[in-house]
Amino acid sequence: MMSVDKCPLAVREAGTYWMRNSKSVCLIGASCRAAAQSCIRAQCETIYAWDDFADADLVHIALAKALSDLQSDLQSDLVQSERFERMPLVLCGGIENKPELLSLCIEHGMSCGLRPQALQEIRSVQRWQDWAHQSGIGWPSTLQPPIPEAQVSWQSPWVLKPKLGAGGVHVRYIETIAQWIETVSNIQDTNHWYLQRFIPGVTIGVSYCSKSEKTCL
Repeated sequence: MMSVDKCPLAVREAGTYWMRNSKSVCLIGASCRAAAQSCIRAQCETIYAWDDFADADLVHIALAKALSDLQSDLQSDLVQSERFERMPLVLCGGIENKPELLSLCIEHGMSCGLRPQALQEIRSVQRWQDWAHQSGIGWPSTLQPPIPEAQVSWQSPWVLKPKLGAGGVHVRYIETIAQWIETVSNIQDTNHWYLQRFIPGVTIGVSYCSKSEKTCL
């Protein structure tokens, strides 16, 4: 992970990095350890962190608690006595499915460049499809619930994906109507899934860093 003090995405105020102007910072996400280490290098004095692990390395450098405790902690007398007004809030991944946690932090006065509504749009399959079409980018045939069987052509395979999935977890490859019927029968709520035409190809990964002038791969 790139150090906060070197990242071109850091917000500048009065010629200095946003993080360097703040003595305190709050981190929330699945894992905050790397971000907390970057905050140390950016000379932040107090680091609050809520993540899924709260491991020893994180606890050593931050005031760390479990992400599941965030709501109760923010409502406690101890935390309310701290000054969260305009404290920078950094999202460390895994929060894209939890816009309510972002709303909670903003309600307590923290500053974040991303709004909860933007998170919801990022997770919308329909929005991604609309953006692709508007940009002239190809998009595979996509069916969202309720999915009538008459709309499903089995001339080529499909993949069944969870709407709030990540990293390819729980994606199911389906070639026949028999597989489809069996798979759907084992799903409690099909409204949380969508069906997309499988596109064969080579799997690749790309890392990039965006600047105001250009994007570097």
